[in-house]
Amino acid sequence: MISYLKGKLIEKTPVMVVIECSNIAFEFKIPLSTFEKLPSLGMSVQINVHVNVSDDGLKLYGFYSVQEKELFKLLITVTGIGPKLAVSILSAINWQTFIKHLSNDDEKALTAVPGLGKKTAQRLILELKDKIEKTSLLSISEKIEDSQLKIIKEAETALLTLGYKSLDIRPIIEECINNENITTSEQLIKMVIKMMYSNKKRR
Repeated sequence: MISYLKGKLIEKTPVMVVIECSNIAFEFKIPLSTFEKLPSLGMSVQINVHVNVSDDGLKLYGFYSVQEKELFKLLITVTGIGPKLAVSILSAINWQTFIKHLSNDDEKALTAVPGLGKKTAQRLILELKDKIEKTSLLSISEKIEDSQLKIIKEAETALLTLGYKSLDIRPIIEECINNENITTSEQLIKMVIKMMYSNKKRR
């Protein structure tokens, strides 16, 4: 089976991507979380691939990270969760947060995902919690969370030193962390300053 595909990004929408590889264009269904991380059209991109075979035929699903792909594969093993709903779940909530809600038996948080009712949320917790604990997803999620906390602390300290007020920067820091792929405190600092400047110009 295909593990990943690397090629030129030809087309992208919030739900679909087309990648050209060796003069063949492959179309993938994707979650919004993957779309947000894609480069500009014409650039090279690597997509982790899941091939789904059903009575409707063969469909390709693409994911920016290996962790998204692994969680997708686990989700579709749950009774009542098909590929479409699994993609919707990954579009509505990042994989680290989903695993955190699952580990905490947070049924209420899971039902906030569109299309995910109370019974399905209960089934997810029942059928997936033990499976998640047997994979590397939980430990990776915890490491990423610790790393993000360090980035946030470093960025906040630097911004306070520059004269910004805590009440002003904290909501923007939270927004950046939730919506962007932040990997360093320097990146977060620049993004917060840029957003602060943009907000000031709108006033």
